[in-house]
Amino acid sequence: AAGVIESDRIVATKIPKSGYLVEYMQTSDPEKNRQLYCHCPRIRASLSSSTRISPTYCYCGAGFYQGIWEEILQQPVRVEVLESVLGGGDICKIAIYLPPGL
Repeated sequence: AAGVIESDRIVATKIPKSGYLVEYMQTSDPEKNRQLYCHCPRIRASLSSSTRISPTYCYCGAGFYQGIWEEILQQPVRVEVLESVLGGGDICKIAIYLPPGL
């Protein structure tokens, strides 16, 4: 989904990684679900090991949304990671802040 408009921003919630969707839906273990949810292979690997990656790393994925919305709007946008599995959340939410006047 493209997201939900909330005032001056669009909040996009990622869906689980498609290749793991069936397993994700069948798993009740929250830790395993976080691993299956993420689209990034580096983060998925870290979640299943003792390796730790800073939640700031999720701004890489947020950049995907930034690029899409800057192309659509033909203007710069700011993005913010609101929630991520790497940060301990159950889902990943990205805010895309709309330029003034839209």
